[in-house]
Amino acid sequence: MIAIFAGVIILIILVILIVYYMSTPAVNTTAATAATALPPTPSPPPVASLTQMPGITFSNISIASDGTIAGCNSAGNISYYSNSQWTTVPSGTLATLCVQNANSLYGCNAGQNIYSTSDWQHWNLISGAASQISVANDGTMMCIGTGGQMYQNTGAAGSAVNWTQITGVLGQISVGSATNICGILNGQLSSWNGSVWTQIAGNYKWVACTSDGNIWSIDSSGNVLLYVANGQWHTMYASSPIVQISAQNGTNIVGLDASGNVYKNF
Repeated sequence: MIAIFAGVIILIILVILIVYYMSTPAVNTTAATAATALPPTPSPPPVASLTQMPGITFSNISIASDGTIAGCNSAGNISYYSNSQWTTVPSGTLATLCVQNANSLYGCNAGQNIYSTSDWQHWNLISGAASQISVANDGTMMCIGTGGQMYQNTGAAGSAVNWTQITGVLGQISVGSATNICGILNGQLSSWNGSVWTQIAGNYKWVACTSDGNIWSIDSSGNVLLYVANGQWHTMYASSPIVQISAQNGTNIVGLDASGNVYKNF
């Protein structure tokens, strides 16, 4: 009798377990995997071909976020592009320059003196000595001083420039905004987060940061690259002729080849 009762109990338990497992939904392992996967790499924006802008050569070139273009040649003469033609600035010489916008140009001459102009004619001497200065449209300003030492302007807006040395040594720098700053030293590209430099894998010749958060570069093979995310780049122009680049945004760029010829893609 006891044995029969025990058998009935076991049978009831088995029935309960069978009903429970049949009513429990199966785990969709594919969906679970997809939920934790990284998002797909976005497609690159469409860009036009690089075309040469004839009639002028430069040793350094810059384009602002408003599309203003300026360059200086090996003699230091400065020109800007307006109404489909180049106009030579009547005074001043620079070795490197940075266009902040149509009303603001900064640069360094061969003696590492730093200058700015708001009318393309009259120059203001800025304290300090630098081989290159980069100024974003939001006012963020950094320069490369003697020996590649890095400096940032910590003066209040509208007041005199106050250079404060920050960590790091660079050969070229690009400031797109307060949150988009990169530089290169001996092929190594690094980004600045306000306190430390973080290296980005690869070997590079030039970098250009934009006010809208994009980063362009030219790698050691001459490819023009646009940074995507997660350390990934899109190759926008393979084996391009340009060795120097400046970018307006994630689409428009200007550049120079080894002979100083000017190229643009818009």
